[in-house]
Amino acid sequence: QVSWLGYPNTTGVETIQYRITDAIADPPGTSDPFYTEKLIRLPHCFLCYSPPEIAPDISELPAKKHQQITFGSFNNITKTSESVIRAWCHILNQVKNSQIILKSIAFADPETKKRYLDLFQKYGVEPERVILKKRTASPEEHLGLYNEIDIALDPFPYNGTTTTCEALWMGVPVIALRGDLHCSRVSASILTHTGLAHLIAETPEEYVDKAVSLARDLNELSEFRKNIRGLMQGSTLCNPEIFARDMESALRSMWTAWCKQDPTSTTQTEPGEHMTSTDMSNATHPEEKTNAALLLNRKGEELFAAGNIQEAAQLFEQAIALDPGCATAHNNLGVLSYHGGQLDKALQCFRKALEINPEDRAAIDNLGDILQAMQTLAPQQETNPERSAKGAAAAPILDREKTLTEIKKFPFWYHKIELPDGIVTPGWAPINPAAYRIPEDLTGKRVLDVGAWDGYWTFEALRRGAKEVIAIDDFSDYLGQLQESDRKAWATFDFCKRQLGYDDQRCKRFDMSIYDLSEETFGHFDIVFFFGTLYHLRHPLLALDKLAAVCDQEIFVETAILDDYSPYRGGLGQGYPGSNQMVMEFYPGSEYGSNDSNWWAPTLYCLINMLHAAGFNNCRGWKLTKNPKELPHCRGFAYGNKASSTA
Repeated sequence: QVSWLGYPNTTGVETIQYRITDAIADPPGTSDPFYTEKLIRLPHCFLCYSPPEIAPDISELPAKKHQQITFGSFNNITKTSESVIRAWCHILNQVKNSQIILKSIAFADPETKKRYLDLFQKYGVEPERVILKKRTASPEEHLGLYNEIDIALDPFPYNGTTTTCEALWMGVPVIALRGDLHCSRVSASILTHTGLAHLIAETPEEYVDKAVSLARDLNELSEFRKNIRGLMQGSTLCNPEIFARDMESALRSMWTAWCKQDPTSTTQTEPGEHMTSTDMSNATHPEEKTNAALLLNRKGEELFAAGNIQEAAQLFEQAIALDPGCATAHNNLGVLSYHGGQLDKALQCFRKALEINPEDRAAIDNLGDILQAMQTLAPQQETNPERSAKGAAAAPILDREKTLTEIKKFPFWYHKIELPDGIVTPGWAPINPAAYRIPEDLTGKRVLDVGAWDGYWTFEALRRGAKEVIAIDDFSDYLGQLQESDRKAWATFDFCKRQLGYDDQRCKRFDMSIYDLSEETFGHFDIVFFFGTLYHLRHPLLALDKLAAVCDQEIFVETAILDDYSPYRGGLGQGYPGSNQMVMEFYPGSEYGSNDSNWWAPTLYCLINMLHAAGFNNCRGWKLTKNPKELPHCRGFAYGNKASSTA
């Protein structure tokens, strides 16, 4: 039996063998003596947060509107001891004209309200600076109250959990004090796995200092509100796929260990213990090897979480030796290699993981991260013989000078495409191919490329092993303002197709509107690319419905987004941060980028929800650039699939 979420302590029950946690909430060697259960530490956060769909937009910083800093805590007030009130008063006394909002069901009782107001007054904070609110009428109203708070203060020694996540999602940074027990380290785990470890204090004095320092930096608070939802959406805390993989691996290792026990043996495995790596290495049957490899991988993840990098790497290598098809072990070894500066080895590991399981989203994301780190974007990578072998056509022998002359004849190039003999077309897009997070291995896939233009992603899909790619574009519709003399996209597409040696059997292109797309036209596709097109469409929901009807597996979308840019709100840095409401702007003229074919733009969160509304599951999004400095970098990505929802 296994204990997990909702009770932050040991059960003390001998028949419960395991407890699921992580290395931040329960550090190895420190927490273990306090549990009768064996602690199983997930490699990421021990919980997964699904942001509430009913959450309102994040407002502008309350301090700028009211000319005063407002601290707050919406935790159950029973978590708040006098020592916590004392620390909060130290903060309030150092931040001039500040106030604090506390919300708890207990404040419906007048005596409770008086007790806490008296405590604040005891440490020098007048009652008028303390606002006590009781339970709200609805969850929407509860979440909306966060728009009155600039900084959230986490109680100690019993931290918030859902409250911490909600505050962050509503744009409010949470100052937390890391303690010695699980209940006092939950916020530290949440913040660490969201990339916000700088908000964690190690002492009460540092807790006060961090809150006071942050209160004096209104620009940082404003930036936090703009960026936090994108940061959370891209974190492991809000990634159900990674969490499900971690949880499945943990449960599988427990089950396998239990199955390996011999009730008649005097040396049977004790409840809650793993088999040793030596025992697992002696496995001979294929199924035994697979299970043993998973156990080794699981143990390696525990060692990695505990900081034992070298030992973890050895176990991942043993797992691979036992079962070369253990994709998770390849991915984990890649992560260790990456952290150790062995980028080539890490790249090889991530590619191997994707060769085994092309749908491994963690490996896809890791591959994208390392390619960015190596500054090895697609054009340079294609010169690698090992990488270009999969799906590559037999390139024709080129007359280099003649090819360069022909390239210059085209009046406009959008895509930067590498041709044989080191020739690269003079386009500029895509800005960062790795950011698109396309699987490295598309072997056997049937791909639809909508808005193909010069064909970068068509040819990239073929190079990655796609069985067939259908490219469509319609310049008279969603790019309708281009003059005929400049409409050279199919000419450049055909030119690159010839240079790369692809035939019509694998690569076809059609001049057609997305609105004419149907199952009868081309049948179904495994993967759909939909890049740089959505914001040119007058009927975006209809277009997504059309794509959902022909997509059997995955869709990847890239478009202009409002998170960082709005012509109506003042340009760069004045957009709408991603939120739980469908936010979009429409442009009747050429307001966006001085281009009257840019009809509209959504926020990143709106884009994700549109994809979900069209019938895709497990939808998520991310941004091209965290803080873009120019309009072409204000782009967002969304991913969805047809698998069962894990959210």
